[in-house]
Amino acid sequence: MSIGNGWLGAERAYVLLSTAELLRASETMADWPSWIALKLPSSALTKAQDSLVQAIIHTRDNQSTQPESNMRFVYLLLCIAGTALPLAQFVPWLYANGLNVPLLLQQATSSNIAAFAWADVLISGLATIALICAEGHRLGMRRLWMPLSSIVIGPSLALPLFLYIRERHLAATPKEA
Repeated sequence: MSIGNGWLGAERAYVLLSTAELLRASETMADWPSWIALKLPSSALTKAQDSLVQAIIHTRDNQSTQPESNMRFVYLLLCIAGTALPLAQFVPWLYANGLNVPLLLQQATSSNIAAFAWADVLISGLATIALICAEGHRLGMRRLWMPLSSIVIGPSLALPLFLYIRERHLAATPKEA
């Protein structure tokens, strides 16, 4: 394909084929849409195509980083909520009762719904610890002590903190072809 006679250039074809992938086109050439190998009759159409190609490149390049940064922001918000909400309940109780562990256990199991909530938090905490250790070691992440030690606040902080650190690690790790 050459640009001079109006056929798509190799770069344009590559970008349009990448677009076809984004549109989940079939991987076999026979099933590709016919517009991929269009012959362009005029320079105006070529200019429009160049603008489209640039827009596709810009969109494709921004799509690879934007969802990651959005999720990092969500994870940070969840870290704040996962710290503030549990401590907003525990600190006043601690102020009123001191560190009275028998009273804490008695009140935590005083009703079926309280026992249900605490059992759920404990199992979620164990699952969070298992995820942090397994996924962290699988990805070769550093600073796993941060989400592991934040489990004392609760899984509501430890899990989003780990996910935030994981997103940063994945963004910094070179992508394999």
